Amino acid sequence: MRWERVARLIVNVTYLIAPYEEPRILNESVVIENGTVRGLLETLAKRYNARIEKYVLDSTGELRQDVLISVNNRDIRGLNKIETALKEGDKVTILPPIAGG
Repeated sequence: MRWERVARLIVNVTYLIAPYEEPRILNESVVIENGTVRGLLETLAKRYNARIEKYVLDSTGELRQDVLISVNNRDIRGLNKIETALKEGDKVTILPPIAGG
């Protein structure tokens, strides 16, 4: 059996979503194994019982058009979208659609 080394890294996440019952701003450091935005979202989905996925991903598993995710203040749509690579210490911000009137 051959052992493969899995790279783990820590990224800092800020989001205003409702992974809990009430929307709130949450800042946390997250350890991920898949060093992409998709890997981060998978980790958060496991942590919050998949609730976060319904807020940020569409039915095809891609980023919803009305959600903004940035890595170090750069919109991932201008990078490699949901497959954008993350590095140790990156700052990821997830903003859901905001409605009001």
